[in-house]
Amino acid sequence: MIEWCKKHTAFIRLIMHIPVGIVNFIGFLINGSIGFAFLTGFMIYELNEDWRLSDCAYKDILGWMFGFGGSILIFIGLKIAGIEIIF
Repeated sequence: MIEWCKKHTAFIRLIMHIPVGIVNFIGFLINGSIGFAFLTGFMIYELNEDWRLSDCAYKDILGWMFGFGGSILIFIGLKIAGIEIIF
């Protein structure tokens, strides 16, 4: 088992990948194609890395999900509050 699969690194890896999810959400806001391309590239990279290195890439994907999902919740909250985000 390589260092990145150890339990004490799970939180660090999750935190490291939250900004990736946020950037991906912004890409979707700008243009759906940009967001989809970023999402596809990230997932292919992570799955390939897990397949080749067995580095528990699900921890990275979980961090992405926190960033992406959190961005969606903030966006919905701003919409409900009547605040528009323009790109």
